[in-house]
Amino acid sequence: MNLDESKKAEGTILVVDDNPFNLDILQKLLTDNGYEVRSTTSGKLALKYIQKYLPDLLLLDVKMPDMDGFEVLNNLKANPETSEIPAIFISAVHDTEEKLKGFSSGAVDYITKPFQEKEILCRVQTHISLRKINKNLEKLVKERTNSLVKKTHELEISEDRLKALIKLHSMKDLPEKELCKYALEEAVRLTESKAGFFHFISDYEKTISLFLWSKDTLKICKSETNSHYPLEKAGIWADSLRMRKIVIHNDYPGYDAKKGYPEGHFPVLRHMSVPIFDNNHVVAIVGVGNKEMPYDESDSRQLFLFFNSTWDIIKQRRTDEEKRLIEKQLRHAQKMEAIGTLAGGIAHDFNNILSIIMGYSELILNKSSLSLENTNDVDKILAAANRAKDLIKQILTFSRKEDNKFILLNPAFIIKETMKMLNASIPKNIEIKQKIDFKSGMIMGEPVQIQQVLMNLCTNAYHAMEKTGGILSVELKNADNYVELTVCDTGYGIEPEITEKIFDPYFTTKDKEKGTGLGLSIVQGIVEKCGGKITVESFIGKGTKFTILFPIVNDKEIIKEKSHEKALGGNERILFVEDEEAIANMYKIMLEEIGYTVTIKTDANEALEQFQKDPTIFDLLITDQTMPKMTGDEFAKKSLKIRPDIPIILYTGYSSVISQDEAKKIGIKKFVLKPIGQNDFTNIIRRVLNESKIR
Repeated sequence: MNLDESKKAEGTILVVDDNPFNLDILQKLLTDNGYEVRSTTSGKLALKYIQKYLPDLLLLDVKMPDMDGFEVLNNLKANPETSEIPAIFISAVHDTEEKLKGFSSGAVDYITKPFQEKEILCRVQTHISLRKINKNLEKLVKERTNSLVKKTHELEISEDRLKALIKLHSMKDLPEKELCKYALEEAVRLTESKAGFFHFISDYEKTISLFLWSKDTLKICKSETNSHYPLEKAGIWADSLRMRKIVIHNDYPGYDAKKGYPEGHFPVLRHMSVPIFDNNHVVAIVGVGNKEMPYDESDSRQLFLFFNSTWDIIKQRRTDEEKRLIEKQLRHAQKMEAIGTLAGGIAHDFNNILSIIMGYSELILNKSSLSLENTNDVDKILAAANRAKDLIKQILTFSRKEDNKFILLNPAFIIKETMKMLNASIPKNIEIKQKIDFKSGMIMGEPVQIQQVLMNLCTNAYHAMEKTGGILSVELKNADNYVELTVCDTGYGIEPEITEKIFDPYFTTKDKEKGTGLGLSIVQGIVEKCGGKITVESFIGKGTKFTILFPIVNDKEIIKEKSHEKALGGNERILFVEDEEAIANMYKIMLEEIGYTVTIKTDANEALEQFQKDPTIFDLLITDQTMPKMTGDEFAKKSLKIRPDIPIILYTGYSSVISQDEAKKIGIKKFVLKPIGQNDFTNIIRRVLNESKIR
């Protein structure tokens, strides 16, 4: 209904008068003074004209035949679109009542005939100017009102965003995924979007991993979370990663450089994504899509602020968790160090006791007068002592006080013995099934560690069935080039997201008093040291199965059978230094029975004095390591200064002071751990003596 702006001069005026003479006068006068003038001779025609063109001013005759000026003006005032058009009545009547009626009907002025040109021009100019001023004021008020409404809305949004941010920080103790889920839902809500996503970036910004969809997105999108895409195939989601800045597509279907989106994805109309930086690396991308209105700078600021705060919380939590784990590892290391120190002391004393038990048992077995029944009894004593010896070795291995040496072994015997021990500790409501193939194959490993692997897996299995009962199955069999060990339980099972982390150090699903989270990590480490691999399968409600594959070793040349030859003796002279008198006397008897001449000393200083008097009267020195006045390695050093070619054997129940390599550097010929069998010890003595004669 607006008149074409290009046709406007000083203003557009519609003149309505049934007298053509008056029309001509007014039209000429106003046109000559720069106004755009339209005219009509009746009120009805005037109303029709105004329906198409809105004039800036109306000059309206009062007295007209079909419809007078009052009626025309009443019609205009009744219509909101025309009610603001200013109207000046023109009348030949000078009556005051008539003028009042005109003003009361809404006229802005009243001009009487005959016309005075200056009066008309003055009044027209005044009301045209007022009309323009009113229009500008209306426009300004409208703009200010709109601006105020917008600012009020923005303030409400800012307040809402601030509340959401405060709430975000109050939820910092939630699991990481739940925290991100809340942040994403809030981002979708605050930006008035219909979809949202959260991606983590890995492999030095080369791979994009879908971590979360907003809940509304999941209703319309078939693309799965935990999907991984290389950067070149990641589509629009990775635009902000490629450009390393906030990216907004307000007309995505018309975007020429679009890269699409994964299969099964919903159509994108509008899209905004924000990269999250950490030390100049993009670590995550968050995005929203399909807002009704275009995304703007306010939306991008909100998304950037909200998710940078989220990342700060995640980063701090990860740092705190890492610190907590380091502190836990330190405490564990300190505890293990304390246990190791205690274990070392126990091992030394206990091995001395075992040396006496094993030594005197072997001396008894050497007597020809021993009955078969007594021989069997002593054999049982020796077997028990050997088990105790292995137990000490396990304690030292557990406390990291003894290095493990791989040997060729048949795991079947270790599995069988371990299952015997486990039978006593596993609750009666758990049935144990075992199927062990003794011809499954030979592997390289450390017996104590193989035992540790099985005990850990079986302990985990019975913990899974402790309350409900069930079946624990252990099977050892040949699997082509591997020996396969499986441990199965019929417990509740393990959640899929947990199986992915089950071998991580310190990860545990048990209570603190039942587990540290180190067991399966250690198991994996042992298996991998053996060149093997371990896998886990679990089904909720059915149970869990661990499978271990050890590579089979077929080289028969490395198989060394234990020697069953009798102890090798000689006629050499031995100085035996041992502070435990019972052990010293035992070895004196043992060695003299096979021909040696043995001098024992329970004091290292006395032994050194005797050796110094005449170093040539002895062919071999054997010394314990841990003695009260002088350690074995100190005795060896001082003896070698007196006679550099004297062969020395150092033996000990346990020592943290000296190792085999360190003993060799001193000049000690053999480093022996006790307890040791008679035949093994005498054969070592014979070998050392023979080697010294060759030199």
